[in-house]
Amino acid sequence: MAAFRPGGLSMTAELLNKIALPHGAPILDVGCGCGDTVEYLKQAGFKAVGIDKAPGGRLRPYIIEAAAGALPFEAAAFDAVICECCLSLFGSAEAALAEMARVLKKEAFLLLSDLYSARGGARFTGEVRRLYTKTELEALLAANGFITIAFEDRLYEMKSYAAQLIMDMGAEAFYKSMGGTACDFRAAGCSYYSLIAVK
Repeated sequence: MAAFRPGGLSMTAELLNKIALPHGAPILDVGCGCGDTVEYLKQAGFKAVGIDKAPGGRLRPYIIEAAAGALPFEAAAFDAVICECCLSLFGSAEAALAEMARVLKKEAFLLLSDLYSARGGARFTGEVRRLYTKTELEALLAANGFITIAFEDRLYEMKSYAAQLIMDMGAEAFYKSMGGTACDFRAAGCSYYSLIAVK
């Protein structure tokens, strides 16, 4: 499936503007794919690097092949970690968040955007593994030493982006790749969020 990333770089820029990091700050993009966000961060003047278990596109020296649950960096190495539309895909979101907390400095920021459940949470068998509720997500973050300071529902961006993918792929192929049916995602109250947390 094509990368599912509602909001694109506009949402990335919006989240970055809210935390106002200094020029040259080290930032890690977890689940960076082909590295578009990392390239954007570097052009914006940050010291950025990305990791992905299966990076796509052309090879870039600032992208490292690695799993989110075993980040190849020293502790307290970054001022911010970005993870866009990936937490719901990880086999263990708990392990990934523990690693993100480990590599972040004290009082550093975690920027997340992803699918979530506005109802009771849900598990799937495709690319999407689990949709957390807002309450579950905030509890998971707290268990790893994070305090959520901003949470925003971005349903409009998700609907617009999903509609385009459905037009490109066809509804059956889209939902099959996601791991459920349209009814399954509707029953879960599937939506999209952006979030800022501090360690």
